[in-house]
Amino acid sequence: LPVDVVDTVSCDAEGETFELPHFTPRGLRHLVLLDQLESLSPVLDLQCADLTGESTPQLYALCGRGARSSIRTLRHGLGVAEMAVSDLPFSAYAVWTVKAAAKDLHHGYIVVGLANEQCPTIVLSVGETVEMCTTLKFLTDQKTVAVAEFGADMIVQVHQTGIHILKAGKEVAHALSKVNPNSVLSKDIKAAAVSSFQMAIILIDQSLLYLELNAKGELVPGRAPEVAKQVECVALGPSVPTNQDR
Repeated sequence: LPVDVVDTVSCDAEGETFELPHFTPRGLRHLVLLDQLESLSPVLDLQCADLTGESTPQLYALCGRGARSSIRTLRHGLGVAEMAVSDLPFSAYAVWTVKAAAKDLHHGYIVVGLANEQCPTIVLSVGETVEMCTTLKFLTDQKTVAVAEFGADMIVQVHQTGIHILKAGKEVAHALSKVNPNSVLSKDIKAAAVSSFQMAIILIDQSLLYLELNAKGELVPGRAPEVAKQVECVALGPSVPTNQDR
């Protein structure tokens, strides 16, 4: 700790004696500050507007509380041009973007999770315009948990009751497409994370399911650690190098 204990003093309080340490702050001795990242937390309100007439909107954030409260202005580091505006029929709880193929330079689809039981997922195609996509056979009647590019040329949609894999816009049949009490995917899905060849899934009973894409393009279970506490989210690190299996 960056303090030195100077001395102690005794005092009586209701017949008891306490020793109160006095500290003198000092500089760090064994730690060196390399970098620091300013945080806006807690953000109490956020507005997007072009108040300065710069042609590019700024973000205005009300941060902190009490004497440490502040208003912060965020500007884009690069010029931003608004290409399209699409009104959503319901509030969105998540947004994902994916490429149509791994070789593409830009993402071709926007997948939006909606707070609506009848239509919890919509898919938008990105081209000259942004419009509703009907060629990509996503399960729009399922609440989506995660969307990602998978393998060389596949897209995976993890939803509450299964794993939906698409290749060339069509569904790929596999054993874990639906929850089955007799399979490793025995419960509904609560959270998920997907990398290029790996998948980590948290079931509603708090068990962790780890899956890998093998050399044959099959989704197979791997060894996963036991989860003793309640889990709300899960993440996977960067994809492994091409010359390694894991």
